[in-house]
Amino acid sequence: MTLMVKWEGRAIAANRRLAQGKGRFYSEPRYQNFINSMAWLLKKKARGQVLKGDVAVRLELVIPKQMDTDSLIKPCMDALQRSGVIVNDNQVRMVTGERIGVANGESRITFFVRQETGMVPDA
Repeated sequence: MTLMVKWEGRAIAANRRLAQGKGRFYSEPRYQNFINSMAWLLKKKARGQVLKGDVAVRLELVIPKQMDTDSLIKPCMDALQRSGVIVNDNQVRMVTGERIGVANGESRITFFVRQETGMVPDA
């Protein structure tokens, strides 16, 4: 199975997932909303299908120039797991992220998730 999902909105980098207030750290609501919006769309497109075993993920990113590509990998993996498309993000054996454009307004993230067969096992 291969799943292709295109998400559009305001991307929040992984290094913005925690905020500090009243002497403690807490989960930043904007970051959680970002993950939830991606997870909802992934779940809708998957139509109840769950990928078990090894998966490969390719991300095509249209993001602001100042945002690092690698800072979006963690929230995208979290969204895949939260959506139920994968059971655990440790199933991801290969992930690639490619910036294919620069966003002036909203970001766009396109997920390509595929079940892997015949991958070389860990040594």
